[in-house]
Amino acid sequence: MITIPTDGAGFIDHGIPVAADEARTAAVCSNGQGESRFVIAARGYILIVDPDTGKCRQVYFPNRLFDYPFACMSSTEGFFYTGAGDMLMVFDPFAETCVFSARPCADETIVGFSFAEDEHGFVFTTTYPHCHLLRYDPKTREIIDYGQMDEEQNYAGSLAVDRSGWVYIGIGTERKNLVAFHPKTGEKHSLIPEEKRTQGIGYVHLGIDGNVYGHCNEPRTETGQAGWKKFFAGRAIPAEEGEVSPSLYTGQGFNRIHRTFPDGRVIEDFSLSDRELRISHPATGEIRKIPLRYHTEGADLSPLVAGPDGNVYGTSNHPLHFFTYQPKTGLLLDYGRAVVEEGGGGNICAYAVQGGVIAGAAYAGGHLHLFDTSKPLNIHQPDDRNPKRVASYPGIFRPRCGAAHPDGKHVIFGGFPGYGAVGGSLVIFNIRTRDEQVIPDTAIVPNQSTHSLVVLKDGDLLGGTSIETPGGARPRERAANIYRMHWPTKQILYRSIPVDGAREISVMEIDHLQHVHALTSDSLYFVFDPESQDVIYEEDLSPYGLIVRNGLCKGTDQAIYALLSQAIIRIEPETFRAQRVAVPPRTITVGAAFLNGRIYYGSGSRLWSYQVNAEPEEKRE
Repeated sequence: MITIPTDGAGFIDHGIPVAADEARTAAVCSNGQGESRFVIAARGYILIVDPDTGKCRQVYFPNRLFDYPFACMSSTEGFFYTGAGDMLMVFDPFAETCVFSARPCADETIVGFSFAEDEHGFVFTTTYPHCHLLRYDPKTREIIDYGQMDEEQNYAGSLAVDRSGWVYIGIGTERKNLVAFHPKTGEKHSLIPEEKRTQGIGYVHLGIDGNVYGHCNEPRTETGQAGWKKFFAGRAIPAEEGEVSPSLYTGQGFNRIHRTFPDGRVIEDFSLSDRELRISHPATGEIRKIPLRYHTEGADLSPLVAGPDGNVYGTSNHPLHFFTYQPKTGLLLDYGRAVVEEGGGGNICAYAVQGGVIAGAAYAGGHLHLFDTSKPLNIHQPDDRNPKRVASYPGIFRPRCGAAHPDGKHVIFGGFPGYGAVGGSLVIFNIRTRDEQVIPDTAIVPNQSTHSLVVLKDGDLLGGTSIETPGGARPRERAANIYRMHWPTKQILYRSIPVDGAREISVMEIDHLQHVHALTSDSLYFVFDPESQDVIYEEDLSPYGLIVRNGLCKGTDQAIYALLSQAIIRIEPETFRAQRVAVPPRTITVGAAFLNGRIYYGSGSRLWSYQVNAEPEEKRE
């Protein structure tokens, strides 16, 4: 794709790097006339596929709701259930229309976190973040809210109903739970002893034999079997692994499929990202490939990085595709989802450039990838793979920052830990020897995660932290810290709270005077002197919008540029004077790579850039 300037005033819209969507679970729906449809849930729509003709029909969510589903279900009557945002939706895949939608929980972010159907046709679903249990009656279209199933946890990720009408909910993640609830009586109790409610998540499923099974991530026994249970009438009894009937769901994560084709056909694979569905027929051995046709506005972009070869690199998220933009030729290249190992639906959200190598840390899992820009891209030869996953670190399950050390060998990454955990690690990796050092939060700032990072001229690290816990745990601290780590010993020289009450120091950049410029999650700009340990300047930039990931960068004019959602701001290092340079044509959602006088950033799914002008837009007005 060759880009052409649009919108003037120094801005260029370079287009959509990744024109693809991510499947967010799917189901096989069958009706009484012997017809079947394969239905895929995606952000803003469902895609209905006729397995016999290959016809694809894209049906948008009501009111053009543009949000992500997290689960779906096929009812015994052949209807397709899903949720997105706070909306519950029911579709008739044969009539190709939405037959019901509602927003039943005003205080919930997500409705439709898991689904189950009882023997009477009632459909149950859960919500996030307060774990409500809802029941939908397809006949009357009435929704009953039974309230919270766990008053502390956020994730009610699995759901099943037994023949006696008891509902079972698998919950986590900071303190796993298995809750049994009886809708008629309102009786509710946990099936896990209080002392065993450690980090993790409970799990339940309805087996193809009609019974409910589950476990709570108990340690495996010496025989290798999991701690499975069989549930009935609100009680649990131990079950051997061999006795556990398979779930009506197959697959993992967003590749989960509910139900199978009645005639025995099997879904071998499906991918909206690759635009292909593969169905096999066991009787004939034939595999049919069906093109998945749909319209997309593109996948949202993640933080960008300026490569040492003069190109801009980045990934999309949900799905993760690796892409590059070549400023010299105007060429925008999408390398697809197979380039990044263990990519799936995540993203590379933090980078460090060391020599000719771009190091990137990816969600979900803290996977560290190295891409040597001096070599061609290669995904077919494992020994010479480029980019290559070299390690994975659960302590930075959700990476947030990266830095290259001036020693020319090391890259450093920080981020949030996994589900249910508090306090992220700091990872130091030698790209030459592959040696690594993982420093836990307890040795840095306990119960906090490194969210921003710079390297001082003497090689010491200066980190900014976050008290947030996006994996479902409860924050334990009151304010974010700045810390200084002595590079030779990796010991903390000091830690302090620069802004009282600030929950997160989101981004940092260091200028040529060794002053550290930072933004909190509330768009409060401050300057920190790492020698005196003082905040020497402070200004509220929230009138210019929200912070964006990787939203501070250093220009060739030695100025610091801040990207907020509604403005590009130039900061003079000597005076800390912050002036708006320009108002972007579209909301800025992610930053920022500075190359040849241009700032490259993301606006949703589109790549934009701005030509830096020393004269502020405010002055031009």
